[in-house]
Amino acid sequence: MAQSLTSQLGQRFMDPPIHRVYTRARWDNPWTLNPHLRCTWCQFACSPDISRAELEYEFGQILRPGAVRFEDYAPLEINTHFVKIEIEITDQPGEEPSFVRWYGRIWEMETDRGGIHSDLIDGMLKQTPMGNQRFDCLGLEFELDRLHLESSVVERSGDYEAPEDVVARVNRVIGINRGGGNSWSSDLHAEPNRSPQRSTSSPYVFAYFLYEAELWRANEFLEYLLIYHVPGPIAWMIDPDGQLEFLKWWAPTLELTGLTIKQVFDTLIDRRRLSTWTVRVVEQENDVDKVLIHVASLTPNDITSQFDGQVLPGNPNQKTLDFDRAFDVQAAVHVESALHVADYVKVVGSRRTSTFTVHSVRDTNLYPGWSDGEQQLYNQGASNRPEYANADRSTKERMNDIARAEPAVRRVFTHFELTYTWRGRVNSPIDGDWGEFVVNPKLDASGDPTTESAEFWHEGIRFAQYLPLKVDVDYSQSVTDPPPFPGIPADAETRYMSPFAVVKFPLDRQSESDPDYEAVYLHKVAAQSRDELEGDGGRAWSGGLTIRDDAPGFIIEIASPNQHKIGKSDTSDNLWQDRVFVPLPDVEEIEPEVRWYKDLFVTVCWPTDGYVEVVWPENAQVDEGIGKRIELGDEYRLDYLAPRTVTGLQDGKMLINADGGFVRDDRAKMRSLAQVAYEWYSRKRQAFSLTISQLFPGLLVGDLITQIGSGDHTVTVNSAVTGIKYDLVGMTTAIATDFGDLDLHAFGERIRRRG
Repeated sequence: MAQSLTSQLGQRFMDPPIHRVYTRARWDNPWTLNPHLRCTWCQFACSPDISRAELEYEFGQILRPGAVRFEDYAPLEINTHFVKIEIEITDQPGEEPSFVRWYGRIWEMETDRGGIHSDLIDGMLKQTPMGNQRFDCLGLEFELDRLHLESSVVERSGDYEAPEDVVARVNRVIGINRGGGNSWSSDLHAEPNRSPQRSTSSPYVFAYFLYEAELWRANEFLEYLLIYHVPGPIAWMIDPDGQLEFLKWWAPTLELTGLTIKQVFDTLIDRRRLSTWTVRVVEQENDVDKVLIHVASLTPNDITSQFDGQVLPGNPNQKTLDFDRAFDVQAAVHVESALHVADYVKVVGSRRTSTFTVHSVRDTNLYPGWSDGEQQLYNQGASNRPEYANADRSTKERMNDIARAEPAVRRVFTHFELTYTWRGRVNSPIDGDWGEFVVNPKLDASGDPTTESAEFWHEGIRFAQYLPLKVDVDYSQSVTDPPPFPGIPADAETRYMSPFAVVKFPLDRQSESDPDYEAVYLHKVAAQSRDELEGDGGRAWSGGLTIRDDAPGFIIEIASPNQHKIGKSDTSDNLWQDRVFVPLPDVEEIEPEVRWYKDLFVTVCWPTDGYVEVVWPENAQVDEGIGKRIELGDEYRLDYLAPRTVTGLQDGKMLINADGGFVRDDRAKMRSLAQVAYEWYSRKRQAFSLTISQLFPGLLVGDLITQIGSGDHTVTVNSAVTGIKYDLVGMTTAIATDFGDLDLHAFGERIRRRG
């Protein structure tokens, strides 16, 4: 229940507040009262802002209150000293006073020199400098903004019997949940890198072995920072009375190079995640004063994720303000903003992907990336050179090999791409049965694929450097829940595939329609040659596959002087007879073995022109209402496996899934996130500022103002106090609240285990 705070009535004239200023050179020193050091104002703030205060001091020959004669007071040398400002506030005569305490440090000193005062004392001329000093102070959170991350603490070994020996410091900043901290692809998920356990005297550190690492949670990493990266003597710790739920459920993925400790705190405890943090001090009688990082919620009620039950807790420190009948209010401004109000929320993930097998036969999906002229130049080799005619046969063969490796013919039998007339369809056989299938289908109202192709821009097609398919599992059995291959444990950690090429060799040179064939990975042709195993010489070549970045295609590099190993002619099919190898007479007797347009199957992944997206409410009128679009990034995916895609080989046969489907579908989780976001964005935002001519002690930064006014005149605010300024000269208190924005990324985790 919210606590009610009412401004005092009838106190038009009040005594000046009693306040005291204490200083100390080091945090672990005792506080020293400076009776003549005055505070003009102090301001409390929460992240990412910094608390501030201003002090004044008069020096020279001065008659202080209570003194009977002038005394000489020298300027204070307290720059960089720590400061405590204690304000004593009495609401009503006879009541116990309330105390407001501000802690920080002096970082800047300004001196207004008033000249030299000369006086004759006991017959001697004495000169005393006169003037005023002004000290600018910053809150203790600024201490964390002066500390840069420059190293990391890692496990030394798995032995935890001697805690002081189990960690080592390396001069390198490792990112949170970024594995070994090396460069990575945005298409991959984050890798946990937190140690699997902790000792009784130290927090978690970075793991020694990544295969046994766990995810860093935000609260664990903040504890690690305070222990290993914030030097003493300030005793920093996370306030256990704060709302640590905001830190425990988030497993961040962050690069930390170049950041300060405060910047890391501001990132992990962010208003975009409906939370903020501030500094609170607990003084100790016989020990170093504790400095607490207090986490506060910016939302009045719990917000629960329907997908996994994660909760954004509401702020328990709720207050109401009633000041409508007070005459000491200077300004009270209530802002109601509809800028962020939306009729629906659309959450958008990564580009939808389609994994399919490129094959040329029947509908000419695969197109040669070289011209007729280049083909002719390749076929003629070095035969047009003057010295060729009189050379012996072995010399001619060598000259041809050199000529066919020249840049002018580098595309021949290497560069392949989709045809310009490609319609988004492929055909692929299962035991001789051919059929045409849509690669990038439109989705119906239920989100299921149809037989109609979605629109796409051919010039923008590029294949990815990976496949969203896991190794060691058999997609020919199931797309959504593929079982592991025999002999592989069901819980084995795995990784994603790379694009691959398969070559189909008919056994005993039988026709291609005969299901009796041998399929071999292109890069293992030589290693798995049947003829070679039988001792007949076999195939002494293999090939490599590279995805092109200049066209929707790939490059085939044959590990042999004869790139035309895949340029075999087929007189029964004249489709690409102008793009085949024609040997030179009386010189070249070695025949090509593969018809690139019939025997080559390449499985690739296409990030399409569409994105995976979910709209909430489901019946929202998207064309009429005002929507809020939230980009979730690549961790939310919709990966489609087209029908009859070659997903691997087993026993010399292609593994093909007949029907296809979604190998990964994050739309259910996205729908839950859209529900959470809609709950936040479907209501108006409130902010409030109040300036009152009295010192008002009942609020703390991080408290949540639920209502202002009373009775029939109450107004709902539901925004957190982000700033409080006490003006000790003008005798005013200025209170400011603000609302946060929502970052749905905090609800999700993108995890990739090392395989």
